[in-house]
Amino acid sequence: MEAAGLMHACYYNDPPKPGIVIKGVSDAADADKAANDKIPIWRKVAAVNSVTLIRNLILSGKLPCLHTDSFSLDEQAGTTAEARAVITESVPVGAALKCFPALIKPEGPLTGLEIRVGAPAGTGLLLLRVIYKDLHGHAKTITATNPVVRITEPLSADAVGVYLLVQPETSRLDFEVSSGKINMKSTTWKKK
Repeated sequence: MEAAGLMHACYYNDPPKPGIVIKGVSDAADADKAANDKIPIWRKVAAVNSVTLIRNLILSGKLPCLHTDSFSLDEQAGTTAEARAVITESVPVGAALKCFPALIKPEGPLTGLEIRVGAPAGTGLLLLRVIYKDLHGHAKTITATNPVVRITEPLSADAVGVYLLVQPETSRLDFEVSSGKINMKSTTWKKK
């Protein structure tokens, strides 16, 4: 009954979440059930067998971990042409286009994302555009004129691109990215 409740919750979540139930069987549910329940070792054996099975499945790769909310950052800048293909608005005289097509490289699905972009005083961000895919594979775009973008829906494991329109004096950009409640990473891009 508990297993049915767990699987129901997984399936009807939006989007559905993967789930697995491993049950430990400690008796044959026959006429000897009452007598076997008085021997506590069988419950312990059933629990150890269940844990050993799931552990071995994970270690064998047959039941891979999802690496939810795990990611790495890649501050490798893209070309101006790549940035121009995404930021099609008119660019003020002297402003610069910067892009990081794969700034965030998820190792699994992300439950959400917060991206903060910082620049030294006297320089600044004019436009921030983030391109990502949701769990259904649909491309999504968020545009902001402030240095923080929050994505509250789950994201796929595809790379997340960050595209910027900045003041021409910008020689450094600091990125702070967090996903989930505890996973936060930062990196810095410096003009060469």
